[in-house]
Amino acid sequence: MNVQQLITRLAFSRGSFDHVTVTSALTKLDASIRRHVRMQETALAAELGLDGSHLGRLLRQHTGLGFREWRRVLAMLHAVPQLVHADRHIAQIAYDVGFEHPSQFDREFRWLFGVSPKTLQRLVHGLSQPYIDER
Repeated sequence: MNVQQLITRLAFSRGSFDHVTVTSALTKLDASIRRHVRMQETALAAELGLDGSHLGRLLRQHTGLGFREWRRVLAMLHAVPQLVHADRHIAQIAYDVGFEHPSQFDREFRWLFGVSPKTLQRLVHGLSQPYIDER
């Protein structure tokens, strides 16, 4: 499932009356991350003809996540292929997907995926084997 399919599925998953607005908001947010632009909630809301707090409520009501959570999740979804397929520094990837500090990116990544970005790179590139407790 790609990011756009995920957005569409979640926007419809709760019987959303405002599914067009929610889908449009998430699609625009996703596009801003791909362009390496850190979109603010108020700017996105204004593009959609809403006020910022209304957009946040719509997102949370229809998807279970607010604007900031969506921005983080979408950023992480864009970071994974870069970590796996590119020989780039983790800090640069963090900046590219909208994080101001690589340490914040590392914390968020660990929370969402259960491993650090560096560990993911090592596992994928065969530089390290996962720890197996042989007790």
